[in-house]
Amino acid sequence: LFGTFGAVLREAGGVQSVRNRTWVDDTGRYSTVGRLIAVEVNAVRLAKLDGGVATVPLARLCQADLEFVSRQSLAQHEAREAVIVRGGKPATKDRQQAQADAELPLRTAQL
Repeated sequence: LFGTFGAVLREAGGVQSVRNRTWVDDTGRYSTVGRLIAVEVNAVRLAKLDGGVATVPLARLCQADLEFVSRQSLAQHEAREAVIVRGGKPATKDRQQAQADAELPLRTAQL
């Protein structure tokens, strides 16, 4: 609708998706199934199938998951910008998140 960010956010496991994805740690030995609900300074929060929430350090994610988180984070930023460009104002939570995002260095998928 407003660009490719909508499709990215709806990818399985994405912040606007109802579908889950398998998340794998950096060793490849551990995994969990869930959906991304937040990207924090050094971690991600995942909504798990059992209804729980897991906070996983970015340093523990595999390369593919780091790239996924990077795409999701960028798409969220683009979605917020599109709202502002269209003359709307993001909700208070969105403004706070945008402010927090601006203060965070963009993490690449290299850890």
